[in-house]
Amino acid sequence: MNAMLRKAWRHHRLLLLAFGLALALSLSFSARVVMSWFYFAANRDAEVTSWMTVGYVARSHQVPREALFDALEGDLALTPGARETVAEIAWRTGLTEQQVIARIDAALADLKQSGQP
Repeated sequence: MNAMLRKAWRHHRLLLLAFGLALALSLSFSARVVMSWFYFAANRDAEVTSWMTVGYVARSHQVPREALFDALEGDLALTPGARETVAEIAWRTGLTEQQVIARIDAALADLKQSGQP
């Protein structure tokens, strides 16, 4: 086996390096997916706090991100895809963090009641 690996290394060095890199990247991305899955499984329906973004809240509460943005768009003038925290939204709109959190909680309750997954 050792002689076979040495021969492969001599004749196909670039191919073996590319395979090793592809294997390392695949393992890295797989580990990120698994870690993310375990993290959000343990942090379901987390209480909304000032450091969270709207996307994080949507993922934690298992509602579609776009649906939560749409529910809050007129109320908080959000830009879809924006990564503002609750504190940044409060500062930009002139509301208190508690008022923003209350509006997000109300939007979440409406989405869950209307049957959004």
